[in-house]
Amino acid sequence: GTDIFQNITFVNILLCLIIFILGFIFYAFLGGLVGATISKLEELNEGMISYSFTMIVGAYIGLGILFASGIGGVSYSYLNFACIFPLSSLFISPSFILLGEISVGIALLAIVALLVSIFLLVIFTSKVYQTLILTKGNRIKIKDLIAISKMRKEAR
Repeated sequence: GTDIFQNITFVNILLCLIIFILGFIFYAFLGGLVGATISKLEELNEGMISYSFTMIVGAYIGLGILFASGIGGVSYSYLNFACIFPLSSLFISPSFILLGEISVGIALLAIVALLVSIFLLVIFTSKVYQTLILTKGNRIKIKDLIAISKMRKEAR
C-alpha cells in the first residue's frame, strides 16, 4: 500500500504554514474592514454576522469538497478552484496538500491568490478606513464602501 506519510515533507509543511498565515492575515484585514463599518455598539451584532458569514462560506466550500472527495464525487477543477479561492483556501488547501491531492503548483497559486487578495484588501481598506472610523450614523453598506473608496481616490 501507499505510505500515508509520504506527502508530509518539509516543502509541503512550509506551504501549509504559509497558506495558514496568509489566510489568517486575509481574514484579519477583512475583520478590520467590517469592524470599521460599525459606528455604534448596537450595530456590532450585524457586523459580526457579516464577518462570520464570510468565514462560514469559506468553511462550507471546504467541507463540501472534503465530503465530495470522500465519496469520490469531486472534480479536480472544482477542487483546484476551492484550494485557490481566497475565502476557502485557508480551510481546505493545507489538508489537501498533506494528502497529496493537490500539486505544489496549485498550492503556489493559492499563495499568489492570497497575496493578491491581501494586497487588494489592504489598498481598499486603507482608502476607506479613515472615513469609516470618523463616520457616525447609519451602518455602512458595501455600496457605500465602494463610493467612499472612489471618493478617496478622486481626492488624491
